[in-house]
Amino acid sequence: MWMPAGTSVSLQSWTLFRDPNRFHDATSLIPERWLPAATRQDSPCVNDQRQAVQAFSAGPRICMGRHLAWAEMRLATARLLWAFDLEAAGEVLHWDNLRTFLLVEKKPLEIRIRARSDP
Repeated sequence: MWMPAGTSVSLQSWTLFRDPNRFHDATSLIPERWLPAATRQDSPCVNDQRQAVQAFSAGPRICMGRHLAWAEMRLATARLLWAFDLEAAGEVLHWDNLRTFLLVEKKPLEIRIRARSDP
């Protein structure tokens, strides 16, 4: 495909990340697809194209603070899961029913949070 110089190009992440040619059961929430075990031959997600997800961009304009952001996310998640029990409290959200254009419509995600008695 040819494009003239200076043409703005936009990538629709929502479409890319839900492409069944790139991800097994692409419209389902499968957090395990990101674990190292998902690369084993017996995993249904072994052929997923994980490199398609570039949360901090890529190339010469990649986010310089991405390593710090990942470290902070890991620490915050670990502290949250260490101190609290979490469970779904409201209706189940179905991604296919959310309105999208450039962004996904955010609906309330209701979670019941209880402090652990043995942290």
